[in-house]
Amino acid sequence: MHTGSFASLSAVLAHYNEIPGARPGVDERLLPAGRPQRLLISPDEEAALIAFLKTLTGRAIFTDERWSDPFTR
Repeated sequence: MHTGSFASLSAVLAHYNEIPGARPGVDERLLPAGRPQRLLISPDEEAALIAFLKTLTGRAIFTDERWSDPFTR
């Protein structure tokens, strides 16, 4: 993902839903008890997650003073 290897959020979710088993380079945290940990989300849950993730965009966080101090309201 950080390399641009997936063309869409759907492809990212598919990747995490199909974590391979014993494969070199797979983070051990994705293999609890030695078995792949998969998302197991429904198509509706996937659509809702993608819709939510798409709301996390914009650049105002870098310039809007409201986001400059996490300790103010």
